[in-house]
Amino acid sequence: MTKELIVKITGEVVESNLPEYKKQIIAMIGAINTDLQTDNDFALAKTDAKDCRLAAKKVDALRSAALSQTVEINELLNGLDEIKETLNAKGLEIEKLVKTWETEKKADIIAGGIAKLRTQMADVDAHYIAVKSFQFNNDSFKLAIKGKRTIASMQKTVDKTISDILARFKVHCSLVDTNADFLAGYKTEYPSLFVDEDRLLVMDYVALMDTIHARIATHKAQEEVIKEKAKARELAIELETEKAAKLVTEIDPEYEPKEEQLAITMDEIKELHDVSRPVDSEQPKQDSGFNSYVLTINISSSRETAIEIQDIVYDCLKAYDANIVSVDIGKR
Repeated sequence: MTKELIVKITGEVVESNLPEYKKQIIAMIGAINTDLQTDNDFALAKTDAKDCRLAAKKVDALRSAALSQTVEINELLNGLDEIKETLNAKGLEIEKLVKTWETEKKADIIAGGIAKLRTQMADVDAHYIAVKSFQFNNDSFKLAIKGKRTIASMQKTVDKTISDILARFKVHCSLVDTNADFLAGYKTEYPSLFVDEDRLLVMDYVALMDTIHARIATHKAQEEVIKEKAKARELAIELETEKAAKLVTEIDPEYEPKEEQLAITMDEIKELHDVSRPVDSEQPKQDSGFNSYVLTINISSSRETAIEIQDIVYDCLKAYDANIVSVDIGKR
């Protein structure tokens, strides 16, 4: 930096180049570059700050040595104090500049890396779900450059991070494309089963296959249940129709139901009459061509079934213009 400061005293200052040294130190401090732009500027600034701190310590040591040799010599000590304070102030100023510059540079490099990554991702021909579902942490760049001391090393690390994240994005896009192709055929056949496409396309391929097959199997099982229920209802209708036809035939052996009549269900037969109708309490008028009969039907069944049969018999007899005195359900 400059030649060493010399101070020797006894009862008086015997030898000192303090005025010359002080002048050189002030000039040297004024020549230190504080406009940091390059890696080299950054490195030199750190060295200058270190030298200032070291020189200040040496001045302080000489001051202590002078005090031990003689009584206080104001001019010498004041000069040494001034040099020390000036060196420390300059060192502190440079340290703050370096810290600020380092923080700003890191932020610029990280922001530039993120922008560059997003641009490169946008250039990839990717499925919209791949773009929507892929995430990366901005802190990845901050962690990557931790401990790096130069702009070049920081930039190199950021570029490597961009490359790694972009590679993961392309793998993710490939997975989504493969899953989309695989799912397309099933969506055509079973569109209602795969409405959550966003979640399905980012699955592991094997997990996606298992999910698709499980849903289809469940769907087919549900369809079988529906078919079985439909068959059961059809069978019930057939049984009710046959039951109604059999009952009418037993009442009138000469009755031959037409094909369309066999298709009438018990429910439809019920609709032919009003179950709440009043029973005609008047005695039927005797016609010279008719006689009065009592029709007895004994059945073993529930009361609900007996009531249904009573209604059917009533309708059948009315169809033959019979004068019905009463139709009652009785328990034996």
